[in-house]
Amino acid sequence: MNRGIKRDALRSVQYAAQLFDRPKRFVWIYPQGIMQPNDTRPLRFASGAARIISIAGRPVQVLPFAHRYEFSNEQRPDAFTLFGTPIVVTTPCVVTALTRTLETTVTELLDRLRSDIVGASLEKYHILLRGRASINVRLDHLRRMNY
Repeated sequence: MNRGIKRDALRSVQYAAQLFDRPKRFVWIYPQGIMQPNDTRPLRFASGAARIISIAGRPVQVLPFAHRYEFSNEQRPDAFTLFGTPIVVTTPCVVTALTRTLETTVTELLDRLRSDIVGASLEKYHILLRGRASINVRLDHLRRMNY
């Protein structure tokens, strides 16, 4: 979305809202509008996500999530995602109130995800995809084979 040109931003919002015209469709939105570090507080969501929902013309289910990359003693990062409780939003809605609700919800998810990672409380997370082993793991394996 090009937020610098209002006409382009409006067209993008209208297009995204039209994506909800059929059941089982979803739109993946990063509502801050710019890339920022995970630990930036307070989160400052742009109003685009709430505007898309408000003009969708039907109830919309929002699935808040937090996503974080961490280098957990490895050369390559692990990606963690924590999903929150779905929020069903009926339209029309108050854009500013919905934006603040989403900010609060995602902030709580990000804080919980960070706490889980720092505290090594990872038993509730599931590995969905496993990549190649980091070079340190491969070298350790080679060293064990040589002894």
